[in-house]
Amino acid sequence: MRAAHLALREKLLLLELALTGNVAYFILLALAVPLAGVAVAALINGLVCSA
Repeated sequence: MRAAHLALREKLLLLELALTGNVAYFILLALAVPLAGVAVAALINGLVCSA
């Protein structure tokens, strides 16, 4: 399915889900740094961003 065939409501929902996911990811990453250490958080961030 191409993006041109999506309704405006569906496009807005996709945008909302993408923004929510990115914000949640970085909040959880920021909370993980004090718990796991900078090296582990950087490793996880590198693995997720390279995928």
